[in-house]
Amino acid sequence: MKTFVVENVLRDYTSGLIVVKAKNIESAKKLLKEKFDDTYEDVTNGIREMQDNEIVYVYGGG
Repeated sequence: MKTFVVENVLRDYTSGLIVVKAKNIESAKKLLKEKFDDTYEDVTNGIREMQDNEIVYVYGGG
């Protein structure tokens, strides 16, 4: 399994991020579309595989 991340999504007052575990990027995109359908912008834009020793985070909140 690989880890994929989408940053700057699910915007309300600030942007968020989504982390997905999947076999490949196509599977990750499919999972995202099933979960978020058309409720939000295209949450698959900017999806990328996380690299070794990489941290992603959301700062703040609200």
